Amino acid sequence: MHKVHVEALSGAIAGKLRMLGLSETHIHDVVDGLIVPSLRGVDTHGFRLFSTYLSELEGGRSKAKPNIQIDRVLPALAQMDADGALGIVAGSEAVRLLMEMASEQGIAAVFVKNSNHFGAASNYSLKAAKAGFMTFCCSNADALVAPFNGEKALFGTNPMSFAVTTDKDAFCLDMATSQVSYSKVKQHLKQSMPVHCSWAIEDASAASGIRALLPLGGYKGQGLAAMVSILAGLLNGAPDDEHMAHFYAEPFDTPNNVGHFLFAINHRALMSASEFDARLERFLDSIRATAPRGSEPVRVAGDLERDTQESREKEGIPLSEEEYQLYLRLQREVQ
Repeated sequence: MHKVHVEALSGAIAGKLRMLGLSETHIHDVVDGLIVPSLRGVDTHGFRLFSTYLSELEGGRSKAKPNIQIDRVLPALAQMDADGALGIVAGSEAVRLLMEMASEQGIAAVFVKNSNHFGAASNYSLKAAKAGFMTFCCSNADALVAPFNGEKALFGTNPMSFAVTTDKDAFCLDMATSQVSYSKVKQHLKQSMPVHCSWAIEDASAASGIRALLPLGGYKGQGLAAMVSILAGLLNGAPDDEHMAHFYAEPFDTPNNVGHFLFAINHRALMSASEFDARLERFLDSIRATAPRGSEPVRVAGDLERDTQESREKEGIPLSEEEYQLYLRLQREVQ
């Protein structure tokens, strides 16, 4: 395992994106959208995704210079046509619009269509939360998850994230509606590690090694996946999850038309910042103070990621051999 410091890895990503013609704003969006998850220990949605995003840009699935259009249909409601932008670019543009609208109206919703895989959902919920908004976001995705009691994939992993912060603390839930992400199963298969029977339906005849992922919590995960499909997909005019091009499928020239949904509340308009922050911090601390059943402490969503970030900011981001070789290649190309 190799460790690379943030500045070096960020520079390599930015240099390559600059060569491909992205604007400086969008370069910053992508760098931030990959580095932050890697720092937080969400390695499946960090730098590991960059090779696939490069394939999308070079193959034509994603556009380096999209013509993003915004339709402000109501003061607190907007739809964004991402024009095939990288999903991280589309999500970042959407969250900037979301914060602007929520600042004006107290509440806001942004629907994004014609996008692509947008990485870690917490990229967007945390960004808005740190700016003072209680935020929820979700995205549909290509079908990888079987419905409860089903045999074939019908839903995407359809991730969602909810975040709210204070100056001292944060709650950040970031989850797939499958038992685990496809990236995690793929990583286990690649490293010949066992795949838990609650994660997926294995199929040796399938190219990926699995027939479908399994929904989180059985029928409850199926319900959450369907909710995301309705919010981020159906209402955006996106194809059903099962009719969407696979994120990892070659050639990378077929538009995915992924949909996203972002929602924010200016909760400080309802309660003073000092009162809300004190209540939230007390609530989160009460969860952590719960006596554990074993040796592991009780944590709040986002605690583990925060601790990992503190460590990796000092020691560097760990990369697999394949990821490290990509980093070295990028370094050579951008010199």
